Amino acid sequence: MARREKKNRELLIVFDLDGVLVDVRRSYRRTIAEVTRAFTGETPSQREIQALKDEGGYNDDWKLTHTLVRRRGRNVTRRSIKRLFQRIYLGKNFSGRIADERLMIRPGLVRALAGKAPLAVFTGRQRREARHTLKKFGLWPYVSQMVCTGECVPKPHPDGLQKIIRRFPTRRVIYLGDNIDDAISSRRARAEFFAVIAYGGSKRARAKMFRRAGARAVLRSPNGISRYI
Repeated sequence: MARREKKNRELLIVFDLDGVLVDVRRSYRRTIAEVTRAFTGETPSQREIQALKDEGGYNDDWKLTHTLVRRRGRNVTRRSIKRLFQRIYLGKNFSGRIADERLMIRPGLVRALAGKAPLAVFTGRQRREARHTLKKFGLWPYVSQMVCTGECVPKPHPDGLQKIIRRFPTRRVIYLGDNIDDAISSRRARAEFFAVIAYGGSKRARAKMFRRAGARAVLRSPNGISRYI
């Protein structure tokens, strides 16, 4: 029993938010498509959006949307993209597409994991958006540490993960993410990476991509992490 308790004390579990804790197909992914259509008259497919994600360097959905617009021959400022994006995604008092998000992880599993190790979140969301979502789904009380966009060098740089790790310097760290930037960030921070491929493109191709990037395991759901803790 003492050996198991020691192992638990030495563990730190870090989650990405989008595509790991929360299903964003009806929120962020739909907003990307709607903003692109508003500026170009064309709606990008979810396959095209996922392909950009898999290229790397597009963890920032504003940047990704800007790229989609520019590829369609429209010269629009990133500021204009961001303004419309936030209007659609957030709406008034979080009544926009953000309200369409669904929880992917079992709340009971989060409670169980929090009893074994500190839980942290490393996300490309702004802090107020991340906090709203975590509170909405009842996960906020279990988060010991969170790093958001604007608080670190963007992924795939490991800065955000390293900020969290410095709070728990003696612990073994695992990070659950859903895109190649997460995998690269995790490797550079020397954390164990678990890829979540609940949706988005060919699961076989994406699993192969993540294994090449050094993922310890590829999960069809974040709930699969229970087999490794």
